[in-house]
Amino acid sequence: NKFLVKGLWSEWRCSRDCHDSAFHRERDCVDDRMTIYRNCDKETKLGTCYVGTKCPAECSKYQWGVNCQKSCINCAQECNKFDGKCLVCRPGFRNPTRSCNETCPNNRYGENCEGNCIDKCGSDCTERVTGNCVERATTTTHIFSALIAFVIVALVSVVTVFTLRKYKMQDQELEWQTDESEAETWTLPGESPVR
Repeated sequence: NKFLVKGLWSEWRCSRDCHDSAFHRERDCVDDRMTIYRNCDKETKLGTCYVGTKCPAECSKYQWGVNCQKSCINCAQECNKFDGKCLVCRPGFRNPTRSCNETCPNNRYGENCEGNCIDKCGSDCTERVTGNCVERATTTTHIFSALIAFVIVALVSVVTVFTLRKYKMQDQELEWQTDESEAETWTLPGESPVR
């Protein structure tokens, strides 16, 4: 096969296997039938890849890069150990080509930030993972609390009114009995009690 066109070189990078310290680059080519050959042309040069550092292939879960200094904790699954790219982000995050390093913007939530807070809550969500609508819950809680407080105040008022009436009736009855008993026992000398 004869190549008609050779593409642009990629940037120099370290190998993906960490077995050498050389820099590598490649480019695509196109033949006379317009067939594209990926990485048909490659170059290597001396370099300092992974000298005195930890190879990304050895990084633990959700870490990547030279010496494993970068994190991809917001990826739904493991990220690429060399470039940090994810297949899918966890809900509440976006930008899988950059380790899901962005939280969902205002009014968005969920997987790939596809949820719409305005549709769900009528306003912005209070968090970006499930799109909770705390304002609505808070309003409901306040209404419920006010209703309970009103019922309690009404009950206390009713009990107070009945209690006061009971005491007033007892006082009147006691006063009537006292008046009657005094009338029976208080007589003028030489007269019989009047009833």
